[in-house]
Amino acid sequence: MESITKEADTVMSTNSLLGVEIDTTGYSEISDLNPNKVYVTKDGVYIVLSSMFVSESGLFVSAKTFDIDAVESGDPCYKFLADRLYQYKIKG
Repeated sequence: MESITKEADTVMSTNSLLGVEIDTTGYSEISDLNPNKVYVTKDGVYIVLSSMFVSESGLFVSAKTFDIDAVESGDPCYKFLADRLYQYKIKG
């Protein structure tokens, strides 16, 4: 999991377009997850593993400066997995 966080840090530092889908070529740990898409926000990197209509779920790596309240209920909801790595779900 630490390797996913390290790759996400690289994705954040090399991609300044927020909300735009990122090409994961060259990011082996992330691309091995076979994500539907990966995008960067000001809060971190979203690795979308499942999506349907307006809902999505996957992994979220928070930015080093982002303080997240890991709430397992609500929308979106986040479940803490490891340092700055969360499982997330957006119901839409």
